[in-house]
Amino acid sequence: MQDLNSLPQLDFEGDEGDEEKDRLINSLQNQLIKEQDKRFEERFAWFASLNIIADLFVFPSLSTWSAPIAITIIQILLLIVLGRKWGVDDIWTLTEKMIDKWDGKTGLK
Repeated sequence: MQDLNSLPQLDFEGDEGDEEKDRLINSLQNQLIKEQDKRFEERFAWFASLNIIADLFVFPSLSTWSAPIAITIIQILLLIVLGRKWGVDDIWTLTEKMIDKWDGKTGLK
């Protein structure tokens, strides 16, 4: 990411630098969007990692085999929802492919 001091200083008083102002504004907006995307993806990675660590501590103490399966299914659904909400590219692409493949076909005739 660029240092703010390295960005060109513009004179916002006159009209002669409108094109350069627009270019600089677009550049800053693109940098902001990329930074927000990185933060959402990092947040998703931390959430998924903490889920795995919590599972490592909880699953051994469960007495049945069905509880870990049910918890895992719920966690996968939660991760898919959060991944789509936070705009994680891999989750978004995966779910879009699944939705396009399914496309309302239930198999019932």
